[in-house]
Amino acid sequence: GLPIARESYTLTVTNSTTLEQIDPLKVNIAQVPQRDPLQMILLLDVTDTVPVETIVSAIKSDLMPNLDVGDEVALVTFSQEITPRTQFYVDKGRLVNEHLIDLLPLDGNNRVYDGLYEAIQEFPLSDGRRQVILLVTDSGLRDVEQVSVQEIISSADRANLQIYIIGYYTRDIPDIPQFIEIANGTNGYGWFYTDLPNTRASIERAVAGYFNDVIETLNSEILVTVDMQGIE
Repeated sequence: GLPIARESYTLTVTNSTTLEQIDPLKVNIAQVPQRDPLQMILLLDVTDTVPVETIVSAIKSDLMPNLDVGDEVALVTFSQEITPRTQFYVDKGRLVNEHLIDLLPLDGNNRVYDGLYEAIQEFPLSDGRRQVILLVTDSGLRDVEQVSVQEIISSADRANLQIYIIGYYTRDIPDIPQFIEIANGTNGYGWFYTDLPNTRASIERAVAGYFNDVIETLNSEILVTVDMQGIE
């Protein structure tokens, strides 16, 4: 999930009609110095196994301040119930103060897969901006029928959005193979803290570090430019 160093990859461009490789001198690759603003839905697990204050602390210190000033962020939480999406906030401090301060864990079976599916539907019609979901969870599938992994991937693909997932062990265990499948299937990425035993402090450090990885990943766009003059 980290940016790929320029010296660690190669790229070729091929004419799809003739199958001939385009002259490398006509291809330019550059790291984008400043990406365009995006829309993010933060999908936050608040089931009773989650150390909510710990996760909110990491969100406040390592996610919100490091997003681009023009990024818009909305919140959806889930446990047994899935909350409606908040408005999208450019002022991330308002989102924290109005929706995350004093957030409490809730009893009941989690609905993490339904939460992902509903969060996809909560995006407005895209105006060309990049749209992403960031799921933060300790949950795995319990004895509740939910939307399938493939339905989530297909829905995200139709909406042209990416899903990033941060999972961590607590008294519950996230479905790491299924979450990796969802992340890969939507051109996102997943990070998972699996140390046992752990503490609230170690969970916060791990999740905070993953938030920094998310920011680096979002900022690691590469622009490929091809000079098409003289090419059919």
